[in-house]
Order: sequence, then C-alpha cells, then structure tokens
Amino acid sequence: MADAGIAGAQDLESKIDKMRRLRDLDAYTSPLWVTLQAKQKSLPVKEEFEYKKADPFNSGINSPTRYDLEMASCVVRGTIPLEIDGTFYRVTCDPIFANRNKKDIWINGDGAIDAWLISNGVVNFRQKYVRTPRFVIERTALRVWDVQKSVCRG
Repeated sequence: MADAGIAGAQDLESKIDKMRRLRDLDAYTSPLWVTLQAKQKSLPVKEEFEYKKADPFNSGINSPTRYDLEMASCVVRGTIPLEIDGTFYRVTCDPIFANRNKKDIWINGDGAIDAWLISNGVVNFRQKYVRTPRFVIERTALRVWDVQKSVCRG
C-alpha cells in the first residue's frame, strides 16, 4: 500500500516536471488589487444574499450552501467499520435567497436532500435541491417571489 502512494507521488512529480518544460507555458501573478479578498471588500453584496443580517440562524453550521453537488470518496477522519453499509439521508433548509422581510420563520424557503452513501469504508456525498414549482420559477427568474403574495403558493 505504501508503494502505491510513493508511485503516485512520483507520477505527480513527473507530470509537474513535464509542465515546467513546456515552452508555451507562462506563469502570471495578479497584482494585489485583483485578489479575491480585495474584490470582496470592494464589490457590494446584494441584500438577497446577506444571510447573517436577514436571519442569524443562517450562519455558522446553518450557512446556506446554495449548490447541487455529488462528491465521491469524501475525506474521512478515522475509519468507518465495514459493517456500516447504507445511506444516511437528511432533509435540510438551504435557502437560495435571504429572508427579505426579516419576519419569516427559518424553515421557510428552499429545501435540499443530503445523502451520505456509505459502503466498504468509503463515503460518497450528494446534495440536491427539491425542485418545487416555486424553486424552478425563482431559479429561472433569478429572483425571489414576493413573500406574502406568491404566485406559487399552495
């Protein structure tokens, strides 16, 4: 097992060495004013994405992820017993837009289904939004419908 790790590292080093020898490969560094941190400070964040201001519940571990995702072979701390074989599901709130009227309950909004597929000590993760009619319309329009007068209510 250790030999496979060493072989993999050597293979990676040879690929990096090949990249260094390419003639048309140029490396550029961005000036400080183009860095991500500088842009985050200079670009305004739209109100509909100010989750912490709109609802303190949507912060920390409850911060919205706002994505559909499939991730294979997740990093696991420790070992998972081989006897554990199955899927753990979680239904969770994952709002695309922040609480606009600041009076709404935390559970109202978009929902997602998380699945951890566990087999042979390996964990795969999936998260998918529930495609309700309201979700599809809001995603297409790129805006949230009025909280009180939703055309999709029901």
